[in-house]
Amino acid sequence: MDMILKYRKEMVTGVMLALLLFLFLKYIFPLLSPFLLAYLTVYAFYPLLYKLEVKWKIRKTITMFLVLGILAIIILSLIWVIIAISGGSVEETLPHVLEWKDRLFLTSGNAILHDLLPEILKNTVSYIQKVFPVLAYIGIYLIATILMAKDFDGLMSKVHKIGALDSFMDIVGKILRTAGMYLKAQMILIIIIMGICIAGFYCIGITSPILLGILAGILDALPFIGTGIVLIPTSLIFFLEREIMKGVICLFIYIVCIGVRELLEPKLVGKGLGILPVILLISIFAGIKLFGVAGIVKGPLGIVLYKNIWVMLFKTKQNNNE
Repeated sequence: MDMILKYRKEMVTGVMLALLLFLFLKYIFPLLSPFLLAYLTVYAFYPLLYKLEVKWKIRKTITMFLVLGILAIIILSLIWVIIAISGGSVEETLPHVLEWKDRLFLTSGNAILHDLLPEILKNTVSYIQKVFPVLAYIGIYLIATILMAKDFDGLMSKVHKIGALDSFMDIVGKILRTAGMYLKAQMILIIIIMGICIAGFYCIGITSPILLGILAGILDALPFIGTGIVLIPTSLIFFLEREIMKGVICLFIYIVCIGVRELLEPKLVGKGLGILPVILLISIFAGIKLFGVAGIVKGPLGIVLYKNIWVMLFKTKQNNNE
């Protein structure tokens, strides 16, 4: 009888915990995400911040500002390289700018006032509505990162004084470390898949093999999409053009990519997260169904949160019973 009651309590606890985590990921996590990302950034670079402050007397805020600047330069450089590799010029990248330029010079003043200007204003408002939340998110993240870098020691000392908050931050630390392992594993897989696709595309003479290989590698990281969204249509085009060998090679590349991911992902991702690969797949699928595209991250995050909180709860109960 005691065992039945124990299992019932655990079942109720498990359901309540799952419900609370769903509400947290659905409504609270989006509000906290820039601050959690800022904490992760400071946490990752804290050894460097501390070392430079102690050895060279450089303030943590200055070092953090420089680190963020370097990261921004790297990201922008990668974007520029991708555009350059794709063979796209400024004119191809920004065709609408040239279209507006031509229309401004070729149309009369009345046409500009009655036709072009309202269209520009309408598109401007639309772009602002789409871009402003992204810019606001980035701005809040940057400010939070600098402020956390400045007060990180004091913040952590205050957290350690509060038992419940200290336990929560311990879980957050485990989650962040786990997220780092997950991202590292995915980056390794993406780079391998990119390399396979680029080599294959180059061998069969596809235009812009590097850009297409990078796209295939990135899409391969998305569940239920994969490299097939690039390789299968490409192979079909070759078959329709009666270039059978190229089409077969594309299908072969697709099979190789699937094999590599199936072979390496359970070892890299499952081991990093500490959960079974099938549970990881279920969490991603459920996350996408519940949260949309963001579920790719929220699904595994929810599972890891659930596991750590569950262990903490019942470990605490066992210690109290002893």
